[in-house]
Amino acid sequence: MIVSQATIQAVQRVARIEEVVADFVSLKKKGQNFWACCPFHHEQTPSFSVSPTKGFYKCFGCDAAGDVITFVQQIEGVSFVEAITALAQRYGIPVASAETRMQDLQAYQAKESLYMLLNLAKNYYADLLWHHPEAATVALPYLAQRAIQPAIAKKFALGYSLNSWNGFYTFAIEKGVTLERLVAAGLVVQNGTKVYDRFRGRLMFPIHNSSGQVVAFGARHMVTPAQSTSDIQSLEEAQSTGYVAVCAERRQDPTPEWPLATEVRKQSTAVDSPKYINSPETPVYQKGSLLYGLSFAKQSIKQVSNCYLVEGYTDVLAFHRAGVEQVVASAGTALTEIQIDALYRFTAKVTLVFDGDQAGMQAAVRGIDKLLTKGLEVKVILLPSGEDPDSYLRKVGVDAFNHYIHCSAQDFITFKAGFLLSVEQSPVAQAKAIREIVQSIVAIPDEIARTLFLKKCSKLFAIEEEVLVTTYRALLHKSMPVWRQKKTFATPHGRPITNPYVDPKNLPLTSKLTASIEAYEREIMRILLAYGATKVAEDKPLYTYIFLELADVAFRSTECKVLFDYCKAVAQQGGLVDMQCCLDSKEAAIRKIAIDLTASPHDISEAWVKKYGIYTMEEGQNAQRLSLEVILRLKIRLVQELIEENRAALTQALPADEEMELLKVHQLLKDSECSIAKQLGTVVVQ
Repeated sequence: MIVSQATIQAVQRVARIEEVVADFVSLKKKGQNFWACCPFHHEQTPSFSVSPTKGFYKCFGCDAAGDVITFVQQIEGVSFVEAITALAQRYGIPVASAETRMQDLQAYQAKESLYMLLNLAKNYYADLLWHHPEAATVALPYLAQRAIQPAIAKKFALGYSLNSWNGFYTFAIEKGVTLERLVAAGLVVQNGTKVYDRFRGRLMFPIHNSSGQVVAFGARHMVTPAQSTSDIQSLEEAQSTGYVAVCAERRQDPTPEWPLATEVRKQSTAVDSPKYINSPETPVYQKGSLLYGLSFAKQSIKQVSNCYLVEGYTDVLAFHRAGVEQVVASAGTALTEIQIDALYRFTAKVTLVFDGDQAGMQAAVRGIDKLLTKGLEVKVILLPSGEDPDSYLRKVGVDAFNHYIHCSAQDFITFKAGFLLSVEQSPVAQAKAIREIVQSIVAIPDEIARTLFLKKCSKLFAIEEEVLVTTYRALLHKSMPVWRQKKTFATPHGRPITNPYVDPKNLPLTSKLTASIEAYEREIMRILLAYGATKVAEDKPLYTYIFLELADVAFRSTECKVLFDYCKAVAQQGGLVDMQCCLDSKEAAIRKIAIDLTASPHDISEAWVKKYGIYTMEEGQNAQRLSLEVILRLKIRLVQELIEENRAALTQALPADEEMELLKVHQLLKDSECSIAKQLGTVVVQ
């Protein structure tokens, strides 16, 4: 369904941008606005501003800007319609449909269809886990063996896929699902004329996006108790998980509506079957873009300002069993930039938790530099040899597990030193290892942090700091991107970062006037959007007088001209000209220009009044006088520009009559300049 304009406007009016943004970043109130480190690029000093009164956000570092709908689109990576729908559901706003382009409608319906089908599959697999006798003989004993309580299994919606070639396929076809949709969702495989379930005889882990929608599955091969008696828990341990009674009940009382698996193939062993099978990429799932467990961990990560990063699904479940919810998993993929960006939206501190074996340590080393490069503070917990979070929790219990993860975290230098220099090595090999550690320090964006880590590295290895600094500088220059070496800078959004201050002394007079004219144009547009709807003389809105005063003025700034023309069109159609009318625009350019013009990196602190008793007059109280003054200053600059152009023409060799005409024009322009200056209360030199 495509939402109507009425629904969009209702969302824009009701949704509070500070509440929505606070779900993803920690906001701190300063003055009238809230501030945070930008979730769209990595920074140490907050430059991301959220204005509750104006209803938009603006980053003064990377230039990201928009309203509450744009924020959800960018942060969640969803379409406009999906963002509107999510916000409407959050605030209890009825979602009404509207006509739209067929192409947009088809794309939206295709995604919604996949979400519905994947949710159907989740419920199907979960129902099998708890009610099918086959699951009672394979899956439930396996969960009991791993000490995964029913509450945790239900929290993560774990399920079971029948050990059959067409269990889910038959179920879905009976529900009216087409083969095309089943293949598109990655739930069945079509090979020529053969069609069969992708997942068979496996424990199912639904994979959710950050909004909590099921987008894919991870399916684990299970070693049944008969196949692995050495790892089976005692009867008392199995009873404590709550599964023994369930298993017995399902064996004795199979549910009639669930047919026993047909075409049952021989139970695969770990040798000839991969441990995990994951869904293929689909329109709603891209491998390496999601973190398993993030939808369950978001709030906890924000509260404690730290996140544990583990390897697999069962590791996440182990942390939840221990009462620690701020945990996510990369789920079988090497850590990607998209996953790191997703983490950075909630915290700048990440603790890697890896298995205590060679493969686990190598995985930790690979992930460290990626996280450091993005500006995150990284610590590492290395579990005892041969253990993963799941096995270690079962071995030592909840209290000892929590004590270990809280007391065993090391900074990345200590961890890397222990890993790279764990065995006796030649001086050449040691030098190589130390160089790798210095390379990690180079990856840190913050210069002060790099300096402190170099000092620690010097003490740790008993090497003179000057030697490390020399190596550091060489590696820094080598790794420096070309754009940094050439002293040209660009933001993550592709817009150049320019010096906001240019010394007027270095500009010719005409350039000074041009810069001044465009500055006044921007100020006029800011006043128009901020106070244009304010009632002034004759109970008319201020924007009617601004439009009248500027009727004979042609804007120099392209952005200001576009926005000014849009505002005039709104007024001509009987609309109210203010910031909201720009945020309501369907044109992204209009919304962006309006935010750029009205957002300010500075605000008057509330402490001025509350703490120091300093009172300031709000400019809105004198909006009409302020707008008239700015318009007059714009006009006098325009006249002065014409005077300079006329003066330049007089320096040329001209016939007497043309020269006389230019002199008359010059005098008229000077008279206009004096007239405007008089209104401003200033004096100009004749």
